[in-house]
Amino acid sequence: MDTAPERIYDSLKTEADLAALIRDRREEDLHIEFKQKEDSRSGELGDGDKRSFSRALAGFANADGGVLVFGVETKKGSDNLDRAVALKPITGHMSMVARLRDAVFNTTHPTINGVRIEPIDVVSGNMSGYVKCLIPQSDKPPHRAMQAEREYWRRTNGAYQRMEHYELEDVFGRRLRPFLALRKL
Repeated sequence: MDTAPERIYDSLKTEADLAALIRDRREEDLHIEFKQKEDSRSGELGDGDKRSFSRALAGFANADGGVLVFGVETKKGSDNLDRAVALKPITGHMSMVARLRDAVFNTTHPTINGVRIEPIDVVSGNMSGYVKCLIPQSDKPPHRAMQAEREYWRRTNGAYQRMEHYELEDVFGRRLRPFLALRKL
């Protein structure tokens, strides 16, 4: 199935693709979020990186799915929307990819299946770059962000919102259940 998040994720292959987002001042929306690394000089995950990743995993999985890109600075425009304004490459981005892949298994509850995390190298060829993450819409929501206040989050147009009690009731009520039918032999 070809979803909007998959199309966005697949379109981001090179630093030039990310630079085009900056040139177009791409706004964050339901399907894309940009983050700067807490410390861009290291691939280690800081507490802020862990919180951002956890919230994005839960928020996108509990909504329509989405793409998180580390290494892009944003600023609020006059319309109050965050827009991509600068590239901020991460030294040791390959190490960050490995750490994020490991974190997928303990950053949300339940774990989200099908998360893809890949590097985007800088053109100059040094050991820095960016990280893109594809978070699919979940077939077993809701997911709780274990690194972000242990709350349930949902992605809306350009932000994450804590899920309200009635939303959780609704989502828990729609969980997949086996269908059992009795047959006469």
